[in-house]
Amino acid sequence: MNFNIKLLFPHIIALGIFLTIAIAYFHPALDGYVVKMGDIEKYQGMSKEIKDFRELNDEEALWTNSMFGGMPATQISIRYNNNWMSYLYKVVTLGLPRPISILWLYMLGFYILLLSLKVDLKLAVVVSVAFAFSSYFFVIIHAGHMSKANAIALMAPTLAGVILAYRGKLLLGGSLFALFLGLELRVNHLQITYYFVFIVLFVVLGEFIKDVKNKNVKSFVKTSLVLIVFSVFSVITNIGNLWGTIEYGKESTRGKSELTNGSGLKTNGLDRDYATAWSYGTGETFSLLLPYVKGGGNLPMHLLHRKTVLEDNLESLAGDMPLNIQEQVFNQIANETSYWGNQRFTLGNDYIGVIIIFLAILSFFYVKGWLKWVLLFVSIIAVMLAWGRNFMWFTNLFLDYVPGYNKFRSVSMILVIVEFTMPLLAGLFLRELVIGKVDIKENVKFFYGVTVVFIFGLLIIAITPQTFFNFFPNGQGKLSLEYIQQAQPDMNAVQQMGILSFYNNDYYPFLEEVRISILRGDIWKAIILVILSGTIMLAFINDKLNTIFLSLGLGLLILGDMWTVNSKYINSNDYTDSRFWMAEEEGSVPYSIFPGDQMIFQEETRNNPALLEKINQKISLAKENSEDGLSIKDIDAIRFGMLNLNSNFRVFSVSNPFNETRTSYFYKSIGGYHGAKLKRYQEVIDSCLSRNNQMVLDMLNAKYIVQYNQDPKTGKQNSTLAQLRGKPLGNSWFVDIVDLVESANEEIVMLKEENGFNPGSKAVVDKRFS
Repeated sequence: MNFNIKLLFPHIIALGIFLTIAIAYFHPALDGYVVKMGDIEKYQGMSKEIKDFRELNDEEALWTNSMFGGMPATQISIRYNNNWMSYLYKVVTLGLPRPISILWLYMLGFYILLLSLKVDLKLAVVVSVAFAFSSYFFVIIHAGHMSKANAIALMAPTLAGVILAYRGKLLLGGSLFALFLGLELRVNHLQITYYFVFIVLFVVLGEFIKDVKNKNVKSFVKTSLVLIVFSVFSVITNIGNLWGTIEYGKESTRGKSELTNGSGLKTNGLDRDYATAWSYGTGETFSLLLPYVKGGGNLPMHLLHRKTVLEDNLESLAGDMPLNIQEQVFNQIANETSYWGNQRFTLGNDYIGVIIIFLAILSFFYVKGWLKWVLLFVSIIAVMLAWGRNFMWFTNLFLDYVPGYNKFRSVSMILVIVEFTMPLLAGLFLRELVIGKVDIKENVKFFYGVTVVFIFGLLIIAITPQTFFNFFPNGQGKLSLEYIQQAQPDMNAVQQMGILSFYNNDYYPFLEEVRISILRGDIWKAIILVILSGTIMLAFINDKLNTIFLSLGLGLLILGDMWTVNSKYINSNDYTDSRFWMAEEEGSVPYSIFPGDQMIFQEETRNNPALLEKINQKISLAKENSEDGLSIKDIDAIRFGMLNLNSNFRVFSVSNPFNETRTSYFYKSIGGYHGAKLKRYQEVIDSCLSRNNQMVLDMLNAKYIVQYNQDPKTGKQNSTLAQLRGKPLGNSWFVDIVDLVESANEEIVMLKEENGFNPGSKAVVDKRFS
């Protein structure tokens, strides 16, 4: 078999384009900067004790004491050094730094999928870039959801393996499937993998129906068995991680509780309220098409809608408002959070791209075969599930009857399915545009019809936006006098009426107009993009352009559109912008020591010279091994790391204790942050710790209480207050009395009762475990 190396050149060029785009967007990562990622900072806090133990003992810790009084380390940071998938991941991502590696993997994976579907190589590059630049994928990078981002990126090449296998290339498809499924499982974001299984199951069902019609069931069975065997190999390579996750899941908040409350909120997994807390609004779904339908996330308004635009429109929008009132309105709106959707808050939107949606719609008129209908069906299911509590009867069906669905929170995350299927449909249309150009030319009326209806629909929304969207969700947009009287009880009646008039007659109407103008700006841009992209495709259909210029034209339009939107979430133009980037050395040690921490350190080492000697030796060794020397933050990290490893006291933060990991970075914390806490501990939090139950704090050996103060401008912690508590009970203690109760419900009720219950002298035990 003769292999022509020239066949690789187009693919090398394609990969070069991906690499160039990834580096161009995230170039600060090559200059010693890292993206500010909230969850990565929290990860550094929760994993600090584990890493210190690993460094000191050269082995893995399976338990950490630094969060929630103790939890398995397997769900935080554990290395499986013999898992060769870790080395393969480095090969696939070229050893690139984050987040360049993530953006590269987004594009590479989708490119492989499109090639498996025989999409023209040049157009495959365009659609792969479009997929990679879906705004949600950049939002999760900024948030620090690295495992989620990797899992999304690996969906496409895994599906490519499935498609190739069912289309006759059994060995190639099976190998590709095994490789990328192994990587998918390695990154360990089972919620994304679970959603990906939805897509795979529907694709396999489509293949089954096709083979039944063609009387080719034997081939289907053979291919399915081969894929199952390959998937077993993928699972085996990750068995340690998967087994630990499955076992832990039974005891976590995703497992079944022993408590009953009769409210109907509980499932065999997460409670319904918790699982659906982040539910997409039905109107918010349009953000897939128009990025700022419900705003741009938790950004100040002027970052979404330029101040100059506000100023230009101020006079026309404000009407006859006095100048001083206009200025007040402007300043308040400029700093308003630019999100008015139904979720509690969000870092950004789920914009796929208007051109991609336009191409996906065209696919239903021109693409032949069953795959488009499978992708449409799974997309509709995903959208309805993303609505969560806003479409509760449908959500309940899945929570109650679909295995595994009730184990996951943030139902809006399932929109990753739509962000996957829409670019795939767009790719299928562009494939048809090239190979079936004659047929499209003969049926160009559908092309014109879709374009006109699409633009007309956008125009209708622009003309009457309030008919379609609510610009003040959750009861906002109008104040009552009663509310002002409660909020400002010291003001006289005239002042209260003045505030009421200002907000209801000046502020809210103007704010609504600003939000409408943002939407209309989206719509005008969308119409222009549809017209331009449609014109380019018509020129190709009429033989005025070849595939190179077709790809170049569509690619520039899509990339320009998506790049502009995503720069709101990670702007790399000025990487000294502290909202998005920070120096690498700053990111490696995220927390500074404050006076309260010094007080704890001095208290714990005052009568312990042996510990001080250990700490000083560790610092001296670190200085010897450091090429650039140690910063003060580096030294503090060593001091408190050694203190933590050589002591057993616990610390309770009263500053948002169950949503922060600063305490865990320095101490054994009673609080912490994790998406899957132990179920029983969560129940203790809900019933006792959230009510400031001091007896339970004694049981948990809370020796210190800490409180963090924040800089009002930056929101960063700038000081710590620490207080020594009374007499915590220590690591273990004897009791005089043991009360046996009938159930877990009675046990937790007794634990909640501070009056008459002293854990230092009495224990409450469920009879079943006595």
